[in-house]
Amino acid sequence: MTLEQAISAILGADSRGANIQFAKSYAQAWLRGNRTETQLLYIRANLSGWRGATAKQVRAVIDAQIREARS
Repeated sequence: MTLEQAISAILGADSRGANIQFAKSYAQAWLRGNRTETQLLYIRANLSGWRGATAKQVRAVIDAQIREARS
């Protein structure tokens, strides 16, 4: 899964919790060009309540991207 696919998965997530809604807002901002490490951190912080195999993959992709940005 690429980072773009992960962002798309977040936007398509069926969860209705407040945190996933915040993650979706940050993901939309990321797609509009605010492609910073901080934006990814905001997205990742709001994925904590999202469950399932897709959620696990998305978190792994975002975590890897954050680690890459920090190195």
